Amino acid sequence: MNRSSLDNQTNITLDRSTHQGGGQAAGGTTVGKRQYEALDQQPSAKSDEPAAKRMRSPSSDNISRVLASMKTKLAKITDGHFTGALLMQPSYWRERLDENTHEHPACNRQVFDDWRHGDSTQNFDAFLAEHRSFNPKVKISKVQYLTEGERTKHYSASIRGNTLELSRDFPSNCLKDLKQFNESSRVDRKGKFDVPVIFTMGEDSSLFVGVKVRNKFQHSSFFSGAPVKGAGSMDVRYDQASNTFVIDKITSSSGHYAPDAKSMVNTLLEMQRQGADLTQIKFDLFEKTNGRWVTTQYDSAAESLQTMQNGNE
Repeated sequence: MNRSSLDNQTNITLDRSTHQGGGQAAGGTTVGKRQYEALDQQPSAKSDEPAAKRMRSPSSDNISRVLASMKTKLAKITDGHFTGALLMQPSYWRERLDENTHEHPACNRQVFDDWRHGDSTQNFDAFLAEHRSFNPKVKISKVQYLTEGERTKHYSASIRGNTLELSRDFPSNCLKDLKQFNESSRVDRKGKFDVPVIFTMGEDSSLFVGVKVRNKFQHSSFFSGAPVKGAGSMDVRYDQASNTFVIDKITSSSGHYAPDAKSMVNTLLEMQRQGADLTQIKFDLFEKTNGRWVTTQYDSAAESLQTMQNGNE
């Protein structure tokens, strides 16, 4: 199973005003192996002064602009929040803030970090456009964001027993992929185990299921990066005899939302209420302990539910 997206999660420091130009050199800002000119950075007239003295202290007006800008960004990320909701993880915020492309954060992550921690008053779209003007060959990997109509029509799903029931309008190419899916196809080009079936649950507990496409169709695709009630992945196999999709396992795997045990309890309870037989489905819980991701495997989701409920008491 591919945990790379989870392993790449980083903690975010909201106080951008305290950053003193990390990674910046006089006359330019280094991004990866490329360098582009930072318009608001001017070389010091007295190059013999200590570096600390040459650093520009942010003015009160600039701090106010930065804080106002951050307030707008946070409002965008938390838009649609409800009690018990999962917010998109900080390392993926850029994806939602980028109105033009919803670019996956695996692309040009350093650019976002420079903008997030720097004192630029530009919005991210403008900052990114400026960067690309100096780096025209930058590749863009756009994450698809669904409209409410697209989500409801094509990706609505339900679970009956251990069978996954998909929408009649489920994308034909995704359906074909699921029917051809087998154990050997779970290994990607880098030899990592991948689980292509992902799901999210809306505020009203509606379930939506799709096929993951790396950097293009992700957990954030269903609700356009908005908060969700639950998220995870499934091991699904196609039973040709009955023409059904059987769920072998449910997991908490979601780099975008990183559901914890409490969230998964609510998700599994809702699935059970809607008709899922958790005794027939295995479950894997991913939790971060001491900076490392640890997997707890259960022979049945019913067993995991009881254990996690006891742990949350």
